[in-house]
Amino acid sequence: MTLVSVGACYGTTKYCRAWLRNMTCSNPDCLYLHDIGSQEDSFTKDEIISAYTRYFCLTLFACTVIF
Repeated sequence: MTLVSVGACYGTTKYCRAWLRNMTCSNPDCLYLHDIGSQEDSFTKDEIISAYTRYFCLTLFACTVIF
């Protein structure tokens, strides 16, 4: 068995806490992911901040800077 370190922050991901601990999820109604999500559905914290800043600037300040 190969050990792989997976890091996730509760609240910003949709991974099941049991799955992250390599345990079986005992909740049959669990809505969180139990496998690795696709790369196209993932984004970095910097991408979130950039999108938020762009939205905030454009909607509240009518910013003319093009990002």
